[in-house]
Amino acid sequence: MKPPPIQRDQKLFENMAFAISFQSRKPGESSDQYSSRMDFSATIQKRIKLAGGRILENGFDELFEAFQMVKIQALALGLPCIAARWVTVCLDRHELVDWAPYLLCAGQSAFLGDAIRSRSLAPYEAATATLAEVISRRAKLLQGSRILAVVKKAAEGKKMAYVFLARVLGASLTRVYGVDEARGEIKTAEKEGRAFDWVYVDGKEEEEALFAAKGRAPPAAGGKKKRKRTSGASFAEPALPPAKRVRTLSDELVIQSLILGRLIEEGEMEG
Repeated sequence: MKPPPIQRDQKLFENMAFAISFQSRKPGESSDQYSSRMDFSATIQKRIKLAGGRILENGFDELFEAFQMVKIQALALGLPCIAARWVTVCLDRHELVDWAPYLLCAGQSAFLGDAIRSRSLAPYEAATATLAEVISRRAKLLQGSRILAVVKKAAEGKKMAYVFLARVLGASLTRVYGVDEARGEIKTAEKEGRAFDWVYVDGKEEEEALFAAKGRAPPAAGGKKKRKRTSGASFAEPALPPAKRVRTLSDELVIQSLILGRLIEEGEMEG
């Protein structure tokens, strides 16, 4: 279906926002090649603005309280990452063309043996779609999950991007600043029957310290414990149910799950 025509007094990219992501200097790229790409980026941004579009200088930070991980954010939000060629074609033709042929890949998937995974999105009209509608259709890979995020104040600038992604993907999140505080939260949650599904920690040392402190001895074989009565008879007592297994949510797991399009299960990355 052909997009609706643009009114004479309406600019082509009016009411549209663009997050521009041009890769930093590539391995083996000469200074001239890099300079040429940056010049092209500047030209594209200028043409978008002249056509009424808005450039999000800090990625999606200006629309959401997020961080500068443009492509990963787009995957989480269900927004298309499209080639710059779409912009130039639209401007050259003076109309909004179908963006589907310009849709870029999701990324390199470690789960698929480092293959480049294609991305599929339900098509919609760029001229009439609203941001709220597009985002409402996104897949929420962590829907219903409870996450305990252990992020030091000093690491907020680097790590809170992934905390944002966890929220976008449908999880409810509790934030603490250190391992001791995390231990208390885990214990309280288990007592109240609302154990966490995931723990996001800032570093391997913190992860080991947290789970070492939390570790419990495995239940006896068969899950039963025998106790002798004075009569000499014995009976079986049901063992306490084992604590819920909490998975570690890492930056790489979030990214690779977004690229794959589904949550990667425990042990799958090792296969």
